[in-house]
Amino acid sequence: MVGSIYAVSVLVLSVLLNLAAQEHHATIGDKDVFRFPKVLLIALMICTPLPGALGFFIWPTFPPTRGALEAGFLIGIFGSLSLITFAVYVQCLRFAAVVGTDGIVIHDWRGARGARTIRYDQIHRMVVQWPWRGRGYLDLYDAAGNKLYRVDAGIQDFEDLVGLVQGRCNKGTRVREREPDGGDWEEWATEGAKEPS
Repeated sequence: MVGSIYAVSVLVLSVLLNLAAQEHHATIGDKDVFRFPKVLLIALMICTPLPGALGFFIWPTFPPTRGALEAGFLIGIFGSLSLITFAVYVQCLRFAAVVGTDGIVIHDWRGARGARTIRYDQIHRMVVQWPWRGRGYLDLYDAAGNKLYRVDAGIQDFEDLVGLVQGRCNKGTRVREREPDGGDWEEWATEGAKEPS
């Protein structure tokens, strides 16, 4: 039974990843807009009510003496899982990284109210973990070593986003990256589009 669930999960995940890889970011004028793939958003939307439904089907398996404690436990656990999935869905749905000529505008779950601009001259170091057996990411740091933002590698065309940011940062911006095979970290400096100010 467990082997069948695992096999089906791997198959579904493989299909979703294949579909997600076919979606590309949008280019509007001189801006490139990176979002999470629609197939991921649809999967999250479908999965949101599943924990609640699972709790509903588990309820009859409890002994006949079940009471408020058992009901509260089921509602708490499975309701929380549904709420967490819904929160992830909203966050992924509203996220956008808009790469322009002067910087990156990040839209978070708050939409336009949560927009944050990171100018290229603010970025002094970036860390790139290419996706491999887990989550990949792009971390952006300022001159004081404070993290400006983390971009998840699950967005469309993650490699293009990293290349655009690296190519537009000031010359000498430090880059630390690890290849997808999980090898050693490498460090180097960007050629940059301009000299540091």
